Amino acid sequence: MCRNKGGFPFGYSSITIFSGSGKRRKHHKGRPESSKKHPLIHYHIYSGDTERVMEKLDKGLIDFGLLVGQVDISKYDYIRFPVKDTWGVLMCKDSPLAQKESVSPEDLWDKPLIISHQTWINNEMFPWLQEELNAVN
Repeated sequence: MCRNKGGFPFGYSSITIFSGSGKRRKHHKGRPESSKKHPLIHYHIYSGDTERVMEKLDKGLIDFGLLVGQVDISKYDYIRFPVKDTWGVLMCKDSPLAQKESVSPEDLWDKPLIISHQTWINNEMFPWLQEELNAVN
C-alpha cells in the first residue's frame, strides 16, 4: 500500500479513533503520550455505561470499547486486561466502621448504601455482599 509522508494511505492526512468507556481512568492515561508521538491521530472518547458503549459498538459508532464488569462479550473480539477494581466505603469519621482496618459484607448489611447505577445494573457488588438485590436497602 502506498503511503504519504505522514505514513497514512494516500488520500488521508490523519486518522480519527472513536472509543467508548464506562471507566475513563486507564483509558485517559494513555492518550496524551500517544498524541505527542502521533499528532495526526485524533481521539473521540465517549464516556458512558456499559450498555451505551455496547450499543455504540453494535451500531459502528465507535471503533472499540473498554468494558468493566460481568458483561456478555461473546459476540465481540476482545482482550482481557489484567486489572482489578478497588471498591471503597465512604463514611463519617465517627462511624464505628471508620475504626476498622477492613470492611466485610456483614458490616454493610444493615447500612443504607448508595451504589452507582453501573454497579447496580451489572450486579457487580451483590455477589460480594452475599445479599440479593431486594435485600439491600
